[in-house]
Amino acid sequence: MHVEEVDLPGVGRKFTIQTRSGDEIVIVVHHSGRRQMLCYESGTGDEPSAVLDLTDEEARELGAILGGVLFYPELTGAASTRMGEQAIEWIEVHSDELAGKELADLTPP
Repeated sequence: MHVEEVDLPGVGRKFTIQTRSGDEIVIVVHHSGRRQMLCYESGTGDEPSAVLDLTDEEARELGAILGGVLFYPELTGAASTRMGEQAIEWIEVHSDELAGKELADLTPP
């Protein structure tokens, strides 16, 4: 994923996110707190397929939802999450003997 950030003098800041599928999401954060989100589908030209005008409160709520603050999907099996350069791997554990213990305190079988 590629994110480009540009100052818009007198307006605010523009963020362009290139998705894996080639679509683009453009977010303009105005100095007033207003947000605009424009979605461009890959290969459809210069017109956005969707435009949202969001208040500061709406944008923060949307960000919380997308970031997993309000709902965190239940993972099944092994999954991994990237946080910056760090990777967290989630592994399902089926033993109550491991609950509440730190990895450093465990001995391999």
